[in-house]
Amino acid sequence: MEKYPLKDFMDASEPIIVEDVLAHPRVSEIAHTLIASGLRSFAMVPIAVGERWFGVIALGRNEPSTLTREFIRSHRTLAGQAATALESMRLLENTRRRAEREQLTSEITARIRETLDVETVLKTAVHEIGHRLGLAALDVRLGVDKDLLTAQSETKIVEREKEQ
Repeated sequence: MEKYPLKDFMDASEPIIVEDVLAHPRVSEIAHTLIASGLRSFAMVPIAVGERWFGVIALGRNEPSTLTREFIRSHRTLAGQAATALESMRLLENTRRRAEREQLTSEITARIRETLDVETVLKTAVHEIGHRLGLAALDVRLGVDKDLLTAQSETKIVEREKEQ
């Protein structure tokens, strides 16, 4: 929608109606483009919820014309219904992704709670996070004084190393 040439003329809450591109002051700078594409009159009804744009219903004719209020009202209703459906789909997808993240966190937490051994906890966390996120490699190092606890997802080894 950002690259749509007439978006700057539009308000998310109101349609634009141009009965004749040659007589409309706001579209005069792009009138030649509109006429070249075969449009002499048009209406654009935003598909938006609040300030969130999904698209536009664009209707055009190759001659100057006047659109009836009923015609515009019916297309505003259609655009409103489309925007509501698209917003619902967007929210549902966000909810689905959030549920997946919460499920992942819950599963990893459950696996970690199965043990009280720090090395096993680290190994389990690294393995699960690397596996669930599809990472090629994951390297976690926990330092306590000079001891270093290391876990890597590409190996199944958890080891203590002395820092040099």
